[in-house]
Amino acid sequence: METFLQQMIEILTTLPASLLFHLGLAAFLISALQPASIAGKLEGNPAGIRLGVGILLLILGQVILFTAGGLAWQNLITPNTLLPVLDRLVFTLSLLWIGWMWAYPYRKPAADAACAIASLLLVILFAVSLSYWGTQGASLPFNQSWLDFLWAGIALLGTVGLSIPLAIRRPAGWYLGIITQGLLAAGILAHLYINSSGGGLSGFMRLAQLAAFPLLLVLPYRGRLSRTAPARTSGIPQPRIQERRRFSTDGKTLRAFLSLISETDPSQLGTAISRLIAHVMVADLCYLSSQPDRSGSISLETGYDLIRETVLSGASIPSQGIPELTTAIQQGKPLRLSSEVELPRDLKTLGEHLKLADTGNLLFIPLLNKDSKPVGGVLLLSPYSHRAWNLEDQAYLNPVSTVLTHIIDRVRNTALLQKELTGAHEEMQHALAKTLASATLPVEQAEDLSAALEPLPLPTEPDLETLLAIQQEYQDIINRLQSENIHLQEVAAHASSSRRDWGSADDWQMEKDLHQALDQVARLQNALEEAQERLESLDSPAKSSGFKESRLETSMQEVDLLDVIDQSVAAFSREFRDKELNLMVNLAGSLPCIQADPDALQQVLRYFLANASQVSSPGGTVTLEILVQQKDDRLPSVELQVKDSGGGIPAEDLPSFFASLHTSQDVQIRGFGSASRELPKVQALVEAHTGRLWIDTQAGKATTFHVLLPVFQTAPENPTV
Repeated sequence: METFLQQMIEILTTLPASLLFHLGLAAFLISALQPASIAGKLEGNPAGIRLGVGILLLILGQVILFTAGGLAWQNLITPNTLLPVLDRLVFTLSLLWIGWMWAYPYRKPAADAACAIASLLLVILFAVSLSYWGTQGASLPFNQSWLDFLWAGIALLGTVGLSIPLAIRRPAGWYLGIITQGLLAAGILAHLYINSSGGGLSGFMRLAQLAAFPLLLVLPYRGRLSRTAPARTSGIPQPRIQERRRFSTDGKTLRAFLSLISETDPSQLGTAISRLIAHVMVADLCYLSSQPDRSGSISLETGYDLIRETVLSGASIPSQGIPELTTAIQQGKPLRLSSEVELPRDLKTLGEHLKLADTGNLLFIPLLNKDSKPVGGVLLLSPYSHRAWNLEDQAYLNPVSTVLTHIIDRVRNTALLQKELTGAHEEMQHALAKTLASATLPVEQAEDLSAALEPLPLPTEPDLETLLAIQQEYQDIINRLQSENIHLQEVAAHASSSRRDWGSADDWQMEKDLHQALDQVARLQNALEEAQERLESLDSPAKSSGFKESRLETSMQEVDLLDVIDQSVAAFSREFRDKELNLMVNLAGSLPCIQADPDALQQVLRYFLANASQVSSPGGTVTLEILVQQKDDRLPSVELQVKDSGGGIPAEDLPSFFASLHTSQDVQIRGFGSASRELPKVQALVEAHTGRLWIDTQAGKATTFHVLLPVFQTAPENPTV
């Protein structure tokens, strides 16, 4: 037996036979890598990715040793210089990574960081050891040297230190992890106390690896080694769950779908959604979750138990206890957690608040609004069947969640609209009762308003301040008339809308009172029109006497023409739509900012758009075009063009048009709007910007107004017109 053991150690420590040792370990590792990758990518096991990374690191270590051994066999490097130190490094790193994979199947930031730091320290120790051994011990056997004892002691401490978290945490298959560390520790002790041969490689440590590495084949399947019994509720036997299909379209699912689309009560909407998702996904439990509130808690609003077919009450869970689920809800990302290998913190907290001894596996799908912002999510648990959620389940439920968001918005908007309609109906009833109580305006009040419209005396000599005061007084009277007119029109509208329900004698008396109110509306309307005519007649002498002397201040600043155009076009969009006019806007590729008064520019542009709207026939086209002109070394200028489809101005009316530039009186011109008296003001505003105003007209076709404005590099002094 002793002779056989010696032969085995010799084969494992001499070249080229020792190369087969590295190939054998690599074969074990590759065999474990395939099921680990399947578990990570296809079955949705989060531990599969970490397991695959650890196995790849172990394979990399064996590949490095195999390569170094081959180079030493070909005498390309000195065997006793590199191989002993490299072999100790790979052995120590291997037991560290194996312990990490067994003890921490899921992400643990502190443990992951500790493993990375320990690996880095071992690499640094390798560099120091190699530097020392290459200069002083190249001709000496590495075994039984102080460097050998140092590496063996570190490895032995590592096996003990890694067994402690395994015994405390006890993940699935934890005892196999302790056995693996025990085998490696036995090889280290045998090397220290039994091996007395020279050389640089340790046969006992390699024998220990041959015994321990086959246990790594169990790592991808360790979730099946131990599984907690499903939760039981006192007095209710736990249903026995058999393997079921992954998705359902049976009659119960159809009924749940019909119940959802017919639900109009927002308070019952969550229950209908959770019932439908539980049936469709064949999920044991389904909950609806919300965004974290101000206190940092996640609310599970309602749920449904598919096995018992009962509605579940919600729960409020502190976000600190479910960090991964909270992150997924806030970022709007799906999440899968498995309890097969180790119970994550999130599942443990959920079990405590939902009173589940075993939560099973978890699948979370976010609900996103139309702006792709998370508003909550769907939470699926499998405490009875222990169904493992995978990427197929996630991909199946993702589009369903989008439809659910639209349904939630529709029901909530419908409920809000219903509430508004109920409130509007109550207000209408209240207004109708108030109207019937006082439906007629006192005749004295109407007479007072009519008396107020008696022509006010004008001064014999036009004085601007007096004229403006009289104008303001007329404006106040008009405002009063408009207010009373609107009130009576509303009264009439409310009463008319309720007329179809009248039938008694009292109702006909109310209708008589209503007719009196409508007569007063007509009287006030006539008075309003009369006041408006007198105000306009008063406005003309005020303008003619005071326009030239008044001062129109312009405040120059940097103006974005796009903003001015947008606001001006928006102001006339409804008028153009009512008249079925087409508005064509043509802009230059890049419009410069100009120094101007934005309010003044809007007045000019709105005047031209209003004129085009008046003169263009229904279905016609109004064109707004902005051009940028640059001639020689002169400063650039911007040209605004507004073209109507009003038939143009006849040649015989052109003298009247140009005469209107010098008067504030209305001049009736064919092809031109009714606001000719405003044209001098528009021309003055254009000239205040050192600009020019002119027209092009084609009789029988169209008229185009042109405004040319220079682009100043610096703002000119604020001019006064």
